[in-house]
Amino acid sequence: MIGYDLTHRTQASRVMYLNSADAHRHHYKTTHFTFTFKEALHTRPSEGLLVSLISASIPYSFYNIRTGINDGLVLRVGNTPDFVTLPAGNYNATSIRVALLERINTKLGVHTGGVTNHAPHTLEMAYDVPTQKFQFKLTKTGTDPSTTLTLDFATSSLSVELGGGSADLVITEGAALLSAPDVADLNGSVHALYLRTDIPTKSVFESLTGGASDILGKISLNTNPGGIIVHEPNNTAYQTLVATNHLRTISVRVTDERNDLLDLNGLHFQLGILFEFVALVAPPLPVPRQVAAQTQGQKDAAQRKKRQRALRRGKGKVQRALTKASKIKTEADAQKQKATDSIKDV
Repeated sequence: MIGYDLTHRTQASRVMYLNSADAHRHHYKTTHFTFTFKEALHTRPSEGLLVSLISASIPYSFYNIRTGINDGLVLRVGNTPDFVTLPAGNYNATSIRVALLERINTKLGVHTGGVTNHAPHTLEMAYDVPTQKFQFKLTKTGTDPSTTLTLDFATSSLSVELGGGSADLVITEGAALLSAPDVADLNGSVHALYLRTDIPTKSVFESLTGGASDILGKISLNTNPGGIIVHEPNNTAYQTLVATNHLRTISVRVTDERNDLLDLNGLHFQLGILFEFVALVAPPLPVPRQVAAQTQGQKDAAQRKKRQRALRRGKGKVQRALTKASKIKTEADAQKQKATDSIKDV
């Protein structure tokens, strides 16, 4: 792999400050867009280009519960499958509990009582602060037959937020409060922001794809919802070599860790990208393997082994020749005896 030398004088560095509101083309709302610049960046012969993210200002206006991403809970009342869906928004432990109870208890009324909003069975749900886990209890309030409520966390997109793990949680009527197996992670779908570009690089890898990645920088959530996430590293510790000598168009995306585009709900963001020119350095030629010099005694021993191998090969050839000659003589004698016997018969 070609390296580079930071000490060699090259072209001056360039900085791009981009505002999503000024993009020439928006592909998805305000978090996927393309810029085309009037002047392109060109590298000279034997020159490379390093790229790094030096600043970003992103409004924390995306939701922790997102439509089509983590808004659904699959359940079964007895053996009857069903599901509930939450509207997109920012939820805390209290608001998500209230929203789920309203929808699940409506389902309980439909399936067990046959009348919407009439619930002969009622689900109780609590949030235990010390353990950070949701707890569930099913109570019978009518005369309908007993039933169970199963929360199918294995196929529910809300599983992480509710701490459901990857198995069914079966809530039996009349039993004590049943805790979810895992801690509830209400921000489970967005732990950090990932700024991705189409700048061709070969130095970044991620576990999601198991190979090369288009991530330019990871941005930590350093404010609460409604604030501005600010990314200003003290030093540009991470730089990656660009695999092209010409750059004029750049496409930018802001995603979560699962590479799902975020929705800033109409708000725009800004970022700064640093380009530094460096001298490319060809990889050194491989060093020939060094063979230690032999002493006179080692040379004599090697000669003796060589003569012994030659002697063994010679003896082997003589033995094979004798064996072959003996076989030929035996066959000739047999032929001679056969001819003699034929003459006697005549």
